Amino acid sequence: MTPECPESSLPVLKDKPAEVADNVPATEPSTVLPDKDSTNVNTITKKIDPYDRARAIVDSLIIRFRFNSIVYISLQSNRIDELSNILKSNPDISLLITGHTCNIGSRKVNYRLGKKRALTVKKLFLKHGIATHQIQTQSKAFDEPLVPNNTVKNRAKNRRVQLIVK
Repeated sequence: MTPECPESSLPVLKDKPAEVADNVPATEPSTVLPDKDSTNVNTITKKIDPYDRARAIVDSLIIRFRFNSIVYISLQSNRIDELSNILKSNPDISLLITGHTCNIGSRKVNYRLGKKRALTVKKLFLKHGIATHQIQTQSKAFDEPLVPNNTVKNRAKNRRVQLIVK
């Protein structure tokens, strides 16, 4: 029976180099598994899937905008940089950028404003060297609020851009 490492569900791989281990998934983070007697350590280096990493970045990315404006007020540039590097290295990964607004104003005005917000973020990625074909934009205006548009704070939360990795 193969001993199990309590920190991981992967078995300890004895008498087999990591690069020829046939039962190790290729997309898990690096793991160090101690030998039974803890005198030898097998290191298994595995790649993190770029699609999954891009999704994790997008899920934590918040881009908010001023009222009736395409000027963003919150942007995590380090995450934009990291996402851009992934997109440049993986041309098969693309983004859908969706602009949202609060409910003040007409649907027509808010639709245009949402589209302009999405285009603002698209330009940011283009400046980072991302190919145009990797980025699509759309507007949802005030049709998909993150929170109800019933307070000033909530309306501010709805003035945003969301990204989806495709």
